[in-house]
Amino acid sequence: MPRKRPEKDTPRSTPPLLRLRPVQVKVGDRIVDETGEYEVLGRPYTSNAGKNVHVRVRRVDEADVPIARTWGARARVAVRSSGRGVAQKTRTRLWGAILSAVIVLAVIVTLRSTGQPRLATVADLLAYGCILVALVWIVLTVVWRARN
Repeated sequence: MPRKRPEKDTPRSTPPLLRLRPVQVKVGDRIVDETGEYEVLGRPYTSNAGKNVHVRVRRVDEADVPIARTWGARARVAVRSSGRGVAQKTRTRLWGAILSAVIVLAVIVTLRSTGQPRLATVADLLAYGCILVALVWIVLTVVWRARN
């Protein structure tokens, strides 16, 4: 007799914690550690030849008092993202898709221009890659301005 699958849990209301380096946090993210939860107020900056990272934050429960927190540059902090989506994996997939599109576009254009199949050269890939990146940049800029 087949076993019944357990029902899936309801989706969590809070986003999952990401383990990021302090330099990778963005304004609005929430850093969670043993002392509490902090909201990032400013962009991170480094000192001591990039070995220390400073971030202006404020405790979520004490909104009036901003503090500067310091971590080692290679440390990892638990970050609850503030609506910026899934950070690194999505970015990596996006760049992989863009690179694939550039290669396919270069092969198609070289096939149509020469009439015979050949591999795209590095110059072809760079030329069509620049065009595609410019188009993606324009589209993303228009979408971002429309949202804000």
